[in-house]
Amino acid sequence: MAAQTLQRTPAIFPSRTSTLSPVRTATPVSGIRYEVIETIRLYNQGPQKVSRVSLSVVLISTIPPFQSVISASFLPKEQSIQTDPDGNRIAVFEFKDLAPGSRTDVVLKYQVEITPVVPQTGDCRGTIPAGLPIGAEKYLEVDAPQIRDLAERLTKGKATACDKARAIYDYIGDTMTYSGYNPQDVGALKALNDKKGDCTEFSDLFIALNRAAGIPARSIDGITCCTNAKTKNEDIKHNWAEVYLPGSGWVTVDPTWGRFAQERNRYFARHPEGHIVVGYGRNNSMLDGYHFFYFRYWREDENTKMKADEEWSITVLKN
Repeated sequence: MAAQTLQRTPAIFPSRTSTLSPVRTATPVSGIRYEVIETIRLYNQGPQKVSRVSLSVVLISTIPPFQSVISASFLPKEQSIQTDPDGNRIAVFEFKDLAPGSRTDVVLKYQVEITPVVPQTGDCRGTIPAGLPIGAEKYLEVDAPQIRDLAERLTKGKATACDKARAIYDYIGDTMTYSGYNPQDVGALKALNDKKGDCTEFSDLFIALNRAAGIPARSIDGITCCTNAKTKNEDIKHNWAEVYLPGSGWVTVDPTWGRFAQERNRYFARHPEGHIVVGYGRNNSMLDGYHFFYFRYWREDENTKMKADEEWSITVLKN
């Protein structure tokens, strides 16, 4: 496609809208600012033109108190913005008449500031609001007997939701082995049976066990970075979780990064500086259940073939 200048959006992305309780926090410390660039490439690999392509991309948004989008720009700038049931903002890009062998790029560029947050958990007692994610869904087999039984065993005798969530977190850190990136989603039950997986399996199992114990939990698609330099593209995308704790609200838990004993406290009930949230929810209906982005295309004949790939870069601007 012809070279274009990145067009700045009219305003900084607003905060995600939500009726859920915010996180109660201790006094925040100074934030770290990152430049984040997501590039999605669409390829027409067939011999015929593609008459139409629709690309849906989850947008990074401001999430008080730990994440602020300072600026955002798109290439191309033409898109519609929608909100999905989980409160994520989705940009929808439309393209027409893509020639055979052509490539079309979509570039999303942000400056994002992350402020490390440590919630004030207090006594972790109180009621949990109705309507929070607590049930089973695809990849989160909350009702499976193995999940239910283990959740009951791990939380037996634990007085508070904080104690229960921590027991589940410690169990995953003590028993699960990180097996490296797996492009296929397998779900919480297989993760439990195999005792291994990548960050998605660690997160899925943590969420399923918490929900089985009566603690609302939800999945996060995000990116992570070092704090003083660029990081490799293959290490950027990541999954972690949030649990809802009475008296605190939603708090961040990363069972993958917390699997090491010396890191266990650092990644439970606190939002670290290197974690940037992209989107919430495990099975996004607007992305047909995929992570980060999804595309559809209308083909001229059965030989038409589209492919997409994605690349992230992240650089520290202010530490």
